[in-house]
Parts: sequence; C-alpha cells; structure tokens
Amino acid sequence: MSENPSTDAVTQVKETKPAWYAVGMFGTSLPINLFRTFGMYFYVSMLGLEMTRWALILFVFAFIDFVDSPIYGYFSDRTRTPWGRRRPWIIPGSILTALFLIAFFNPAGWAMTATMLMPYAMVTFILTETFDSFTGTSYGALFPDLFRSAKSRATTNMYRQIFQFIAMAIGIAVTPVIVDVIGSYGTTAIVYGVIGAVVIITSNLNCHERVEEIKTMEKPKFIPAVLAVIKNKRFWIAGLTGAFYTTGVALLMASMMFFANYTLDLDSTETMIVFATVLVVAMCTVPLWTFFIRKYGVVPVWKTALIGVGLAYIPLMFVNTMITAVFACVFFGLVYSGVICTFDLVGAKIIDEDRVRSGGLRREAIFSALSSFVGRLHRLLVALGIFLASVIYGYISGDEPGERPADAARFMTAYFPFIMMIISVTISRFLHLPEGQEDK
Repeated sequence: MSENPSTDAVTQVKETKPAWYAVGMFGTSLPINLFRTFGMYFYVSMLGLEMTRWALILFVFAFIDFVDSPIYGYFSDRTRTPWGRRRPWIIPGSILTALFLIAFFNPAGWAMTATMLMPYAMVTFILTETFDSFTGTSYGALFPDLFRSAKSRATTNMYRQIFQFIAMAIGIAVTPVIVDVIGSYGTTAIVYGVIGAVVIITSNLNCHERVEEIKTMEKPKFIPAVLAVIKNKRFWIAGLTGAFYTTGVALLMASMMFFANYTLDLDSTETMIVFATVLVVAMCTVPLWTFFIRKYGVVPVWKTALIGVGLAYIPLMFVNTMITAVFACVFFGLVYSGVICTFDLVGAKIIDEDRVRSGGLRREAIFSALSSFVGRLHRLLVALGIFLASVIYGYISGDEPGERPADAARFMTAYFPFIMMIISVTISRFLHLPEGQEDK
C-alpha cells in the first residue's frame, strides 16, 4: 500500500525500493570525495600552486555557490515532465560533473604554466562544483518526496549512508594506493568519474516519482518560496549548525594528505589504513545510530553526535604516530557516523513542517538548495582556515613548505575544525522539533 494514498493515481505509482535510491549516494560521493580530498593536495603540493591562491579559488566560488544552488532548486521544483521533476537535472548533471572532474585532474600542457595554472584550476574547480550542486540538489530533494514515513526514511537513510561510506572508503582511504597502482590522479579521476555517472544514472532510472501527483501540484513561485523558507527559524538553526560542522569536516578532508605526509610521515599504505579506520568504523556503526534514532528520536541523537564530533578533534591535536592516529580515528568514525545518519533526517522533518504550514505546497528542492546556500558559508570559512595556516606557519606550496609544514597541517586538521565545532554545537542547542511529523 502506498505511504500517501491520497488518490488512486498515487496509490498505483510504482514504489521505489530504498536500495535503488540509496545507491545513488555512492555515485554522487565517489567522484566528489576524490575532488574535495585530493584537489588541494594535487594543485598545491604536486603542481606548486600557492596555498593562498587556492584559498582565493574557494573564496570566489563561495559567492557563486550562494547563487547557483537556489536557482537550481527553484527550477527543479517547477519542472514537470513525464519522468517527474528531478530526472532532467540528475542525469545530465552527473555526466557534466564527471567531465569537469576529469578536466580538473588532467590539466593540459598549456595550463601548467605559471600564468595559466590558477585560472585553469579556478574554472575547472567551479564547473565541477556547480554541476555537482546541479545534480545533488535534485537528488537530495527526492528523499523526502519518495519516502514519507519515519520508518521508510530511517531504512533508506541507513542504506544511503552505507553506500556513502563505501564510496568514501574508496574515494578517500584507498585512493592513495590506487593512484600508486594506476600511476596518476588524472587516470583515477577518469575511472571515478565514469563509475559515478553510471551509478547515478542507473539509480535514478529506478526511482519513481509520483508523476500524476506532480501534474496537479502548484508550482512554487520563487520570491514567495524563498521568503517563506528564510522566515523559518528552524531552517536557519539547522543550516548554520551544518555550515560550521561542514567547515571542520571539509577542511579535515582537504588537509588529510598534508597531515599524513608532514605530521605523521606515512607512506601510501599507512595513509590508507588511517583513512580507512574512520570510514570502516563509521560504516559499521550506521545500524547502531539507526537504532538510536528510532529509540530516542532524530534531533536528540543529532545533537549528541555533534558534541561527539567536536570532542573527536581533540585527540587529533596530539597524535604523532600511525598507531595513535588509528585510535583517534576510531572515535572520530563512531561519532561522525552519527551526524551523517541524522543530518538529512533533520532536514526532512523541517521540510515536512514547511509543507504543513504552507497548506501542502511541496518545495523540497528549493528548501534543500537554500539549506545548501546557508551551508555554503563553510566555503568561506574553509578558505579562511587555509589562508590562516599559510600566513601563520609560512606554508606557501609543495615547492616552498616553510619551516613548520607539520604545524600547518595540524592547524587545518584539528585546531581550526575544533573551533568551528564549538560554534556548531552551540547553535544546534536551539533546535527543537516535535517527533512524528511525517506522512503516515
């Protein structure tokens, strides 16, 4: 029986199996984890781009990203096709993301000159990121629409996070070894990009929107929709909490190779072991967090996990060997899994509340996009963290690492993220949502 049997047409819609939707997370995560974890290392440490210039790229794109996601969300919500609202965005977006990811990691000879390296990095970075947003906005908007009960959301989200962690294990932990075997980041980007696009497309072709329901939906108007969302206090609390949390995680991901090389002095296999520890523990504890969510509710578990992530940065301030790093990563993986398992569920509950307050108007994509808009504050903060590491510790590039590259890496991996988490946890304490708002 349908989860929302409001009409015969809706009742007859083909049900989307949670695994088909969830596997799309593998496709979206694999290429972008390569991009966000190794992009800075590739250009700064290997190609010699100055770290302050990389920070400038992030700074510039942050303002572009403030604009593009809400626009994508608005048009996605207003799209009406025989296949639903989201497919015309997800399929072409996944292909374009793969193409520009490949271009980013495969600069041509003319792009390797001193004058062209930064412009080339900036253009391919922006295009990769914006088409990832193009795809991700619509993919994320499918979740609260396809799965409308608390039980189906919890189950689907568990599968989705497991697929995400598998993608992260490959895209982050195993990548240093894969690059050694394959021979370059460029070839690895081709492999990851193609796999990611194929998986996303296959996933989306097996997701079935309520097309008949969509035909009768009121199309949200841009200005009223935006105003309604930005007047929602809970939207701001969740969004800002996410922005500061994401700052820490994003900077940690971007600086992990620097931390492994300069602070811990690890080879590629040891680096893989340290990275994999976080992801394996996180993946294995997804069922545990799902149990906690069902028992105690989404919001209390989310707040607890955020506190745990903040505490998990403290051991990273002191580790100096592979063994101590592994122990620190076990704890980090445990609590990181809790935040990953709850963040989208918190967002879905806020969207449910918005739909009820608006009299049934569905604007999942614009809500998701505006959440991303607020979350994109993290790009400015990540750029600030990288800039401060360069200025304080004298790290210019791989060619000019300065006298304290290990301290610069630790600052980006632990100290700056810890400060961000203090802010994130503080803001999260103000969010209160009643349980059980979902459609029955």
